[in-house]
Amino acid sequence: MSILILAFLLAAAPEGPPSSVEGMEPAPGVPSLLQSGVPALPPDLRSRTGQYLNARAASLADVSDDGGALLITTRFASTAQLHVVEMPLGMRTQVTFGDEPVNEAKFQPGDPQTVWYLQDSGGGEFYQLFRLDRRSGRSELLTDGKSRHQSLTLSRDGRRIAFSGTERNGKDTDVYVADTSSPKNARRVTEAEGTWSPVEFSRDGARLLIVRERSIQDADLFALEVSSGKLTQLTFVDAQLVRYPAGGGAGTIPAFLYKPRGATSKLRVPRSEAEQIVKAVRSRGKDVWYLLGLNEGHGFAKKENRDYAIAAIALFFQQKLLEPIKTN
Repeated sequence: MSILILAFLLAAAPEGPPSSVEGMEPAPGVPSLLQSGVPALPPDLRSRTGQYLNARAASLADVSDDGGALLITTRFASTAQLHVVEMPLGMRTQVTFGDEPVNEAKFQPGDPQTVWYLQDSGGGEFYQLFRLDRRSGRSELLTDGKSRHQSLTLSRDGRRIAFSGTERNGKDTDVYVADTSSPKNARRVTEAEGTWSPVEFSRDGARLLIVRERSIQDADLFALEVSSGKLTQLTFVDAQLVRYPAGGGAGTIPAFLYKPRGATSKLRVPRSEAEQIVKAVRSRGKDVWYLLGLNEGHGFAKKENRDYAIAAIALFFQQKLLEPIKTN
């Protein structure tokens, strides 16, 4: 049996050695990746996978109120940044230029020269809220710079903004609401265990739809009266425990394990657990390919890391699961 494990390490250097797995060495040509047990990647395979990896995609982030402009994310360098498109088949105008990727973005209703966006900080998906003034090209940081924020939404009249964040204890995700005129004075409107996120404001901006997620299959909706802070549960579904039968049989087919993990983030399972699997499987005499991104968080955002990892995955499939593949 062979196992491929990809683990993702935050950019902020942790105390002690970067990995407890023996034999970790920099990946050839990609010093931001450490690897153990991964064979040399054939140049022709990397060239072939590069044909699929170097295509550029664009994702829609928002549309201005009057429909005259699109806000998109696309990558020209290493990470996805914000661009504005103001006519069909028109030129893309880049408006953010950070080293870290932009996750979500919204035009200010009534003022497309103002853009709100969430951008990663430190490579660990600790997204921060920024406000961009397109007239000056300057962005202002509005959150604490260290907590994780997500689920950005604005009221239709542009007076209020809502987002979620982990500022309270670094673990649970609460909902925050602020006036767009003073976004740094956001008030916490939920304070409970678990993941709470804003969904959408009502048409008049007086109420906010909120979702509480306990798992990917278990969530409830709430309505918040923004002025009073009254929270009303809208859905009542009993939680259901689902048990999956344990695997069995005497098969010896190779195994492919894709295990994305953070290193020091309280929001993610620690990197040490991925390395426990590496050691446990190797102690049973099994082959393990292990890749560790030194400047990544939960997932590969840097192009050079992602390209190398995908080529390694392709080689794993080629050697362990498929018939030999022609690469020319």
